[in-house]
Amino acid sequence: MWILLIPLVVAEIAFWVALLYFAWRGYLAIVNGNRPMAAIWLCLIAVPFVFYFYKHMEADAEEVARADQIAALPRATISKEYPKLLEIHGHATEFELLIFLDAMNFEQVAVFQRPRKGEIYGQFVTLAKGCEGRGIEHLKTWNQRGRFSYPTQSDKDCLIAEWKTVSDERSAIPAIEYRHATQTTLVPPGTNWGDGAYEVRARTANGSALIEYWERPYITRPAWPGPWGYAFPGNTERKKYKPPKRLDFILKAIEVE
Repeated sequence: MWILLIPLVVAEIAFWVALLYFAWRGYLAIVNGNRPMAAIWLCLIAVPFVFYFYKHMEADAEEVARADQIAALPRATISKEYPKLLEIHGHATEFELLIFLDAMNFEQVAVFQRPRKGEIYGQFVTLAKGCEGRGIEHLKTWNQRGRFSYPTQSDKDCLIAEWKTVSDERSAIPAIEYRHATQTTLVPPGTNWGDGAYEVRARTANGSALIEYWERPYITRPAWPGPWGYAFPGNTERKKYKPPKRLDFILKAIEVE
């Protein structure tokens, strides 16, 4: 694997050696009073840095355009009579499942893995009898602390789970969909953020409508002017786009307090 990096390392070394050579020739031109030649060497030094800053400005403009595009996405208002099936295309903890089934009154939660050819493999979860109120208590804890401890065995026993494969035809069943990261429908091709996109949609007999969407734009830019900086570019600044907590995002989208 590392052998494949040898040409890149050689190119990086050659790049900086060339800059040092240009700087040395520019220095000699200045010492000899040859200002036109000195200007030429300095321009050669400046070219990769100008291009580097240009690519950053271009990426910044794309980032702003993508953020505006996301803000302008039409969003529907969810009805109080929303479907009682919640589909999670990603991951959900035991605490979240209890909250979905109890506090949010979903009759079933389906947690799907990545679709395979012509079929979808998922975990279908319902609330066990006698567990009413447990999810409501966990929601109160979440609202107070913003975190959970470890689920107890009694928490796990309140979840009746069944793993099975279903066909793509299931997509016609009315449901609320939560999609995470690359499972979302709106992420541009090439995006591979683990925490870079959250989407909630309402699927009814009339079609699918977007309820809420959040994304950290996946815009690459060179890490520095050398070849290595282009081969392993930097991405959108994480500090500018703090991802929401998954549970808070779903609760807010469906307006549950």
